[in-house]
Amino acid sequence: MAATIIENTVMKHNQAVSMPVAAAVDATDGAVVNFNAADQKILLILQNASTSVPKTATVKAGNGIQGVNDLVITLEASTTKLVSLESGKFMNMKGTAKGKVIVKGSDANVKAACVVLP
Repeated sequence: MAATIIENTVMKHNQAVSMPVAAAVDATDGAVVNFNAADQKILLILQNASTSVPKTATVKAGNGIQGVNDLVITLEASTTKLVSLESGKFMNMKGTAKGKVIVKGSDANVKAACVVLP
């Protein structure tokens, strides 16, 4: 299967937007978040759909000079967590995933959504 494409919800100052619906992260290939500009402020929303078992979401290190470590986030059962990502550490700078951030989940119970802040 292919990686899940996470659609960005773009916010503007003084305008309300609907909370994005999180998409299941592909159990094998993960998910791809378009970070297409280094100055964007991205808020990643991670959910655990399992009602009884903790899961993990891993934001893969980017392939630029600052991309040295993955960010592993524990998601307790039925929880949602937010993380503001730093582009230098997590955005891919070259290759087929250029301009993108890769998120992996322990299984398809891990869901992701993305908000681009103004």
